[in-house]
Amino acid sequence: LGGINVATIMVDSWRGGELDTYCPTGVQSGREGDAFVVSLNGPETSRGDIEYLSHGQYKVTYVTPRAGVYTVDVGVAIRGGLKAEYFNNRWLYGSSSAMQRVDPVINFLWKTFITPTGVDYISVRWRGYVQPAYDEIYTFTFHANDGAKLWIDDQVIIDKFNETVDDNDAVGYNIFQGMTPTKVKGGRLIPITIEYRENTGPAVAR
Repeated sequence: LGGINVATIMVDSWRGGELDTYCPTGVQSGREGDAFVVSLNGPETSRGDIEYLSHGQYKVTYVTPRAGVYTVDVGVAIRGGLKAEYFNNRWLYGSSSAMQRVDPVINFLWKTFITPTGVDYISVRWRGYVQPAYDEIYTFTFHANDGAKLWIDDQVIIDKFNETVDDNDAVGYNIFQGMTPTKVKGGRLIPITIEYRENTGPAVAR
């Protein structure tokens, strides 16, 4: 899942210890509870869950990590893949990328052009969400020629962006693995970011 459309929940008043909330007029209700992202921002960041009730009504649950004032953002993830930004340099440098698109699957073997004008010395950033099935510690594997860095839920689990590959290597790519430091909650949309870099020769990202 790549990208996010954020909707604002209006807080009207306290009623019996609960917030009386409503959506702005003119919006449509739907049933996309499995594609919702709940984020809390305050003294610390946290995530929540959302459950569809009925008739366009949803229940949002969350636990604040510590006392303080928090804002709650509820967004709908856009299905279809990860949002990609391609740069004609190795450092993800520049306020504007050479190419942007949504990649449904990251499974690339480039032998020539990666961007319309770039073959070598390219970097890519993919961002979006993954949805694990169970509450587990997960291991992520990434094959790269040349380097890669991977965040899961804003935590770095692979930090090999500056690695290189000998183009005469029979395998032709590095195999990187990283584990989530704690259990990831099943059914929740978890942010994922991948940064990739290609030097020269064949390029692999998968």
